[in-house]
Amino acid sequence: MAGAGSARSGGVRRLIGRSPVDSSTGTQDGLVIHSSAPGSPSGGRARNCKRVTTNPRPGAAPLVPEEVLPFRTVDCPDEAAQLLKQGLVRCVVADVMVAFDTPDSRPVRAAAAGLLIPEAARPAVTGPEWVIGFASAAWLHTGFTGATAVPDELEVIVPPGRRRPRRHGVRGRQVTLAAEQVTYVGPIAVTDPVRTAADVARDLAAPVAVAALRRLGELYDVRPDDVLQVLASMRYARGAATARLAVRAWADSG
Repeated sequence: MAGAGSARSGGVRRLIGRSPVDSSTGTQDGLVIHSSAPGSPSGGRARNCKRVTTNPRPGAAPLVPEEVLPFRTVDCPDEAAQLLKQGLVRCVVADVMVAFDTPDSRPVRAAAAGLLIPEAARPAVTGPEWVIGFASAAWLHTGFTGATAVPDELEVIVPPGRRRPRRHGVRGRQVTLAAEQVTYVGPIAVTDPVRTAADVARDLAAPVAVAALRRLGELYDVRPDDVLQVLASMRYARGAATARLAVRAWADSG
């Protein structure tokens, strides 16, 4: 069995080709999907697949080792379907995939999410244009996906008055955030666990919200009183009243 697993790993490493590292910046130019493994869909480079940026910003240290970098498949759905059918890859979020044997972790999830965020929306001197939030933030922090096996979109927060993103695999939401409610996984901006808890409590159905709150509490020591304090500061926000009920149900569940 070990030999079979090694062979499959070797196959997917050949399928997921990576471009050279730029020695002047220490960053990787991008990655492309190859179809050179036995039984692959096309017997050559998958021509419809674009190079995509794998480092979230120039000069940033990679979130994960090069051999487990996620990649996008939006431009090569047929090849992606074949890779899935062969069991060589798994989905992470939207059209982003990773080698089948890559462990699930927060850095891997953040690297996958980063592929859906354009360079212009990433951290800058004035702060990030897009911040991962709501259920997507709970997923990034904890791996929690609720009733779905894989998130089909990435929810990002933009400031009120800014244009919502129109991008494949991304859902934009206009929400006001305090600077202290934004944290980073590597260079990827995401709401901190307490703000994330407040947002999922007011956005998800109660049973799902309580499960997400429980995970945030277990992994980040988020407490009901912390979340209620945040909700008190946003009492007119949509779903805030319902959120307080979800938080109390979480607290009562022990």
